[in-house]
Amino acid sequence: MVKPIAIMKYLVNMFSTPDGGTVYDPFMGSGTTGIACKILDRDFIGSEIDKDYFEIDKARIAYDWEAWEFNKNNKEEYVRTVEHDFFDFGEE
Repeated sequence: MVKPIAIMKYLVNMFSTPDGGTVYDPFMGSGTTGIACKILDRDFIGSEIDKDYFEIDKARIAYDWEAWEFNKNNKEEYVRTVEHDFFDFGEE
């Protein structure tokens, strides 16, 4: 299950270091915490033991990197892109 980025942004703001700090997620899942950290100017370290989720992480990071490169001069557009345009994992 992919968690909403808005929820993870809220949690990162409430329970992590200030801008520029580092957040560690030992159960990375689909990578939502990492996306929230990028939006909030935090560094991110994540690990994932499940191979299926690791593959999702790789795809999501690649998508995020492409969105960042395309919109790096417009953070608001980058945020809109990663929060609303991320691809479907086939969940119903």
